[in-house]
Amino acid sequence: MKRLSHIVFLCMLLVATPMAAMTGELLDGPEQETTTVTVHVKGNRVRVSSLGGEVLTVYNIAGVCVGTFSLDNADKTVEIVLGRGCYIFKVGTVVRKVSVR
Repeated sequence: MKRLSHIVFLCMLLVATPMAAMTGELLDGPEQETTTVTVHVKGNRVRVSSLGGEVLTVYNIAGVCVGTFSLDNADKTVEIVLGRGCYIFKVGTVVRKVSVR
């Protein structure tokens, strides 16, 4: 039952985040600066670029936080041991899904 609630929570998070981002764009107007965040995973290294002063939070597919990292500059590489599977990377309000093979 607990696992099911984690999966439901993760699905709600994945659905609600893009909608929340869209409503923020509509309310703020065209003068809002858009930031592109890229996440690259290669082996045990995760490279996050185009955003500084934020926190990178990594969740597994069950919604459990597996790591938190401070991004002090615009191009940061962190080392984290990730097993095979799907992970959710959250930087500020940007959420990316990454599959590790």
